[in-house]
Amino acid sequence: MTSFFAYIIYLLKILVNSSLGEADYFLFPPYNKSQRRKGILSKEVQFQNRDRFIELGLTISALRKMRGMSQEELAERAKISRSHLSSIEAPNIIRPFSVEVLYNIADALEVRAGDLLNSSILPEKKK
Repeated sequence: MTSFFAYIIYLLKILVNSSLGEADYFLFPPYNKSQRRKGILSKEVQFQNRDRFIELGLTISALRKMRGMSQEELAERAKISRSHLSSIEAPNIIRPFSVEVLYNIADALEVRAGDLLNSSILPEKKK
């Protein structure tokens, strides 16, 4: 898990030092400039963090429900469309999203962005 947080810090440094702007970097590993310009992601890149995206989406969904919020309400507070939020939460859809969207969702849920990446903030399920 430590390497995951180190990777997020790496991405944030890219955002700060980038002349391309926030929306050009997603929560994916770096890929070559040609692919980035064309908006193409290789199959390896698309699925390298699949489990992490699924876990992140499920964490967002669980926190939203714990706070009694609808998808529409969270999407509005996070300044994204409901369909975008729905695809982020859905475990069968892997949709890349920017660090800015991650921060907007975290702010709307009143948690730190890092907490969303750590599903241990959720209460343990009773067995």
